[in-house]
Amino acid sequence: MKQKLLSLYKQPFSNEIRRLYVKWKRELNTIIDTTVRKVVEFLYNKGVSLIKVGYPKNISQKKG
Repeated sequence: MKQKLLSLYKQPFSNEIRRLYVKWKRELNTIIDTTVRKVVEFLYNKGVSLIKVGYPKNISQKKG
């Protein structure tokens, strides 16, 4: 019944699904932020002064 009403008003999904997605996305961002913070603190305590983020060029061409 819900799907029928949604298609009648040309909505791809319900507000309930949208709210669940927003909640999931917020929780995921929190987990990622916490993990990154812990890694940076760990590296700082180990004496690392420079952290490079990204994909190094030509890494896929190196063997090994």
